[in-house]
Amino acid sequence: MFDDGYTLAVRNAQRHDGQLQKLAADFQRNFLAPVDVHLYCTPGSQFGFSWHFDAEEVFILQTAGSKKYSLRKNTVHPWPLVETMGPDLGYEHEIMPLMQCRLEAGDWLYIPAGYWHRGESVENSISLAVGVMAPAALDVFDALRTRLLQSLRWRQRLPIPNGASALASSPAYQSYGDLLVDLAADLQRELTCRSFLDAYLAQRRIDVPPEGSTGESDRVPETPPVANRP
Repeated sequence: MFDDGYTLAVRNAQRHDGQLQKLAADFQRNFLAPVDVHLYCTPGSQFGFSWHFDAEEVFILQTAGSKKYSLRKNTVHPWPLVETMGPDLGYEHEIMPLMQCRLEAGDWLYIPAGYWHRGESVENSISLAVGVMAPAALDVFDALRTRLLQSLRWRQRLPIPNGASALASSPAYQSYGDLLVDLAADLQRELTCRSFLDAYLAQRRIDVPPEGSTGESDRVPETPPVANRP
């Protein structure tokens, strides 16, 4: 399949190799975020993928051969999340200028989350893509919910609507409005509380593997490689 022009991809390669496990664990300790490593073997004069972007911060490590990368800032879907990425990426609508670079064995390239990119192998090449799923601002709300579970204000039941609740003059509508103003003020207090910030950052540190660990406590059954062709 490689001779026929297919790119061979091994997803989550850190689950199958001790050195890649260590690499992923080192990234995770430094960025305090989940990490995965993908391995790509691409034949010469072939594109591994067409134009696309990732929700992760991506570090390309060129380990063998040479590859040319084209990149563009993303103004069509800026700051993407996995949940916001649909099947139609809309690259044809991008207006930002093109950037290009060439990686030789031993070079590395940082691609910010959301940047359009594609790589073309100048010759048979092997590269690693280290993906770092850096937290988004929305993740703060996920962390805040655990804290708000202890609050009677946030555990209170909402007013029961009636047929006239859609009218701005109805009592239920006014009750909801007053409650939301109160909750917004409490939310601001919680978000600006130093103890919440300390707890949030402490939890991110807890989730990373300790120094010297590979981050893989259990053996993961091998998965077959994936073949991609543009």
